[in-house]
Amino acid sequence: CTADTALGFTITDNKEGTIPASLVSDYGGAYGFGNTADNKAIGLYQLYENAETIDGAAASLIYSTNGGEGWSKARALNHINIIYSFANKDEVVPKSGKEFTLKFDTAYYFEKSVVESVVDEMDFQGSATFSLV
Repeated sequence: CTADTALGFTITDNKEGTIPASLVSDYGGAYGFGNTADNKAIGLYQLYENAETIDGAAASLIYSTNGGEGWSKARALNHINIIYSFANKDEVVPKSGKEFTLKFDTAYYFEKSVVESVVDEMDFQGSATFSLV
């Protein structure tokens, strides 16, 4: 597309329902790591915005919980009923452009009883889908 366009996206946790019960109330909107072979939830990870650009210029990541009627500056990238978009730096109105970039950071939390039972190594994988809207 050669014309500027506004970009929106949602995120889906592909391991939904695998956050340990001991962590779920403290980390709403986080993403699960799946389960061990004996079906114990391993832990969770969170996504945080780090840097955004629109057509090479510094931008802000914004979010809406009401279908795009109102917007706020984003920090954590939660996946529950949220639309994300890009705005000019320090603004909260979606901005059109041709090229959008998003760098993000992650934080990890593990179920203590699962970690304590690891003898050698443990395989864990998070998975999330970003969908354009």
